[in-house]
Amino acid sequence: MTGKNLMHKALQAFADAVKAKMGQITSGEQEDQMRGPFENFMAGVADALGWKVVCTGETSLPNRLGRPDYAVHLNQLLAGYVELKAPGVGADAKRFKGRDREQFQRFSAIPNIPYTDGNEWALYRDGKPVDRIVRLSGDVAADGAKAATRPLRTATESCAVREMQLAQGLFPPIE
Repeated sequence: MTGKNLMHKALQAFADAVKAKMGQITSGEQEDQMRGPFENFMAGVADALGWKVVCTGETSLPNRLGRPDYAVHLNQLLAGYVELKAPGVGADAKRFKGRDREQFQRFSAIPNIPYTDGNEWALYRDGKPVDRIVRLSGDVAADGAKAATRPLRTATESCAVREMQLAQGLFPPIE
């Protein structure tokens, strides 16, 4: 199986895991239900690319900027950060309101940070979008793997791969 197929499988497994968590009799915070599936997704993408990736949760940034959901380490070097949103919130910063908007303004100081709600994936550099927002073909919370059915120049390529490529010099490193 090719790396691209393995990344697609990782994305489908992520979507299935989100659906399973969101469909239980008891409910927790929706954004929190993305954490385990996201870590497994990143591990699957890293495995497909032959990289060693570790996601560290809730790492505090200096100057009270906040705590993005994850710091992403590639081969023990900080590659960047990731911010998760509850399914349905989206990844388009222009649509953020309230706390999400205020948080985005603070996180605009981060040179490279993907945002995702599982359905939409966007990479921002210094608060500006890089490329277009990628939207899956369905809703991960309702459709599971079927949300990622079309051939993809996907989130995995647009965001996760770019995020991990930071450490390989394709984007400026995080200071």
